[in-house]
Amino acid sequence: MIIEQWKNGYDMYINHPLKHEIDIVVNNIKKRLLCCKSTNDLGTKYDNDNKWCLDLAKALRPERPFCWNLSIVEDAAYYMRYLEVNK
Repeated sequence: MIIEQWKNGYDMYINHPLKHEIDIVVNNIKKRLLCCKSTNDLGTKYDNDNKWCLDLAKALRPERPFCWNLSIVEDAAYYMRYLEVNK
């Protein structure tokens, strides 16, 4: 299930030794997910196009390739937005 994948990414993000370096990427991806108002919206956006997440990560942290790991930064942002949508 996709939510488990997002949760795994979130857990890796929270426990990452360089979390402070990754924060800017996760927070910017999360801001762009504000248009998603339901779990279905999030799932659709995730399935349709995630190239923008990698482009954003590279633009924000060009010298930090570990910040481009979408299984952490993208999944963490989606999980955080999922939690907000499902309060």
